[in-house]
Amino acid sequence: MQQKTEQNAPKIEEKKVVFENKPFHEEDLRKVWNLFIEELGKNSEQSLKVFMETYNFALEDTNITVFIGNSFIHEEFSKQIKEKLVSFLREQLQNNLIQLTFKVDSSKVQILKDNSGKNAFTELAEKFPILNELKEKFGLD
Repeated sequence: MQQKTEQNAPKIEEKKVVFENKPFHEEDLRKVWNLFIEELGKNSEQSLKVFMETYNFALEDTNITVFIGNSFIHEEFSKQIKEKLVSFLREQLQNNLIQLTFKVDSSKVQILKDNSGKNAFTELAEKFPILNELKEKFGLD
């Protein structure tokens, strides 16, 4: 009886978007990367937007290496945004071969360690004015 039910059940096919796997260059990637950042801002994902603005990347063929500040950020980034980013890049650049990997950039971490807390905040706030808004909103010193 179970076999009969399986045979009569409609088959649901997964639709996989297939592109021509067009070649792209770092300039193309940078434009699409910035588009993704804009979309994050529109979707009220400001913290992710701030992180994305600070990331550097390297492109080798269709492999994109994203350099991040530390492994904690890597974990959070992977949980919250990696799949969205890969899908967005593949769709916008029309290439299903795109792969994304992360590499901790210890020189970025070192810069923050060399500064006192206030100096580090001041430097980051110059880059990202939203930090001052958050500081005032939550009454932080």
